[in-house]
Amino acid sequence: MSRAVAVAAALALAVLAGGCGHNDSVIIHGGQVPGQTLTVYSLLPRTGPDAAAARDAVLGEKLALEQAHGVVGRLTINYVALDLPATGGTDALANTVRDAVSDPSIAAVIGDLSSDTARVTAPLLNAVGILHVSPGATSDALTSAPRYVPSGRRTFVPLLAGDGSQAAALARAAGGRPGGVAVEATAGTPERALAAEVRRRLGRTVDTAHAGTVIVLARDPQDAFGVVDSVLRENRRANVILPQALWASNLPDRLKTRPRVSFLTSTGPATPALDMAFQRTFGTAPGPYGQVGYDAMRTVLAAIRRAGARAATRDQLIKAYLADPAAGAARRPWRLARRAGGGTLYEPVRR
Repeated sequence: MSRAVAVAAALALAVLAGGCGHNDSVIIHGGQVPGQTLTVYSLLPRTGPDAAAARDAVLGEKLALEQAHGVVGRLTINYVALDLPATGGTDALANTVRDAVSDPSIAAVIGDLSSDTARVTAPLLNAVGILHVSPGATSDALTSAPRYVPSGRRTFVPLLAGDGSQAAALARAAGGRPGGVAVEATAGTPERALAAEVRRRLGRTVDTAHAGTVIVLARDPQDAFGVVDSVLRENRRANVILPQALWASNLPDRLKTRPRVSFLTSTGPATPALDMAFQRTFGTAPGPYGQVGYDAMRTVLAAIRRAGARAATRDQLIKAYLADPAAGAARRPWRLARRAGGGTLYEPVRR
């Protein structure tokens, strides 16, 4: 963890401890929410390339809470959505976390559409013992690497499958297609690592100029757009596959007129029941992240229900969440998706 993140973690600890008045309990176990009201915070971006996906997720979260009538047993569940800023760097992200953990009623956070922001928020929330459910971060290190788990206890739960699983799915999705596969990656360390794993699983790759399928691994949508545009112009027959992280960005809409471009995703289409509820409540169909936001809130509420009278104790709420074998990404199959005709087309990835 960087010095800036370490300092912010110490600050978050101090703020939460001060808010609850039980310093030792907060630092070691996360402390207890006073009273009968638990607050679930949503930390997602309101601006930037991930803003549309965040809006979808927030609507899903609100719908799930509305369907529960804002209560679980004898507990009232409050909901607060904060902007996880797309600009401002580590300090801006840390300040948002600080604002959330200064609330003594905080019980859980639904946050982060990208591993980039989660690398800052996850250790901060872990340091103060807050359940952190992510509808978008996929880095496998976030659940286990010591720098992201400073308390030594897991508090972070991704709802989408991790990068190791994604590498295998990318190789499967591209490997059965004619013409050979090329892998292009931008300069970021995570992208390079994912590219190396995809190449290892493919076993053999070809030059981009002669490939039938090109996998482009990037996090920044603008960088990815430039690479994709270049590939499509220089190789008139290649299909391009992009990773999960870019499906959450504005890139699918920018590339919706490019039929040779698809995105690997484990978000999947909304269920018929959720689609109907969205239409009835919001007057619109759920976007690709509406289901994930809905599931995130539902799983938090389910954990509160399982914890029962112990739900106000943050450590017990985390244990109740992690005790559910259905929680997490294993049940989400990989698909190839693309924008088309104002909607989204999905194609199952062969196993």
